[in-house]
Amino acid sequence: IGSQCAVTCEDPDAITNGYGVAHCKLDNTWDYNQPWNCTDMCNGNEILLSQESGVVPTMAGSMDGAASALIDGIHNPLSWPASPHVGVAGCTSPNLVWVQLDLGGTRWVTKITLWMYYGSGYTLDSFGPSSRGYCGKLVQVSHDGADWTDIVNFGSGYGPAETDMGVTVVIGHYAQHIRVHSGRNSVNEAVHFLELAVFGC
Repeated sequence: IGSQCAVTCEDPDAITNGYGVAHCKLDNTWDYNQPWNCTDMCNGNEILLSQESGVVPTMAGSMDGAASALIDGIHNPLSWPASPHVGVAGCTSPNLVWVQLDLGGTRWVTKITLWMYYGSGYTLDSFGPSSRGYCGKLVQVSHDGADWTDIVNFGSGYGPAETDMGVTVVIGHYAQHIRVHSGRNSVNEAVHFLELAVFGC
């Protein structure tokens, strides 16, 4: 599938529902009537890009833990001391911290799944027992690590609720770099990134 199709999927509608406004077919001709699913660009060959060799995880310099834990396949809440974490007081800059993956080259990224600490046993929010939400979440992608495109900005409110299934965000972009920002959580003044899984081809 040519780059024309990729550009088609990189529109605001694709961010929210996985589809473009004007769509292209396999032969790169335009089709304004049938929706083109941006997550099908891999023709059924979607893989876990973040587990490939050469992927480089990094994190904000203020964080404790190891960036390598982002791609170790472990997202059990008990693993949080080894994962990127830090105490922060707020939900907006300069309180936001970030983690990032360099995929080692430009790839078609279909989606990400992010796990953050989700086991608490108590809560200060409306999500229910043993659950929490993080504020200030922002997902970005970049070709060069300098110019960033916002994919989803969850704003300064708490949510979505963290669970053992993680939070999945549709990307639908060509990118080499994936970055996720976050502020504190609804239970305490801390950020805990457990795992960042990136899918695509």
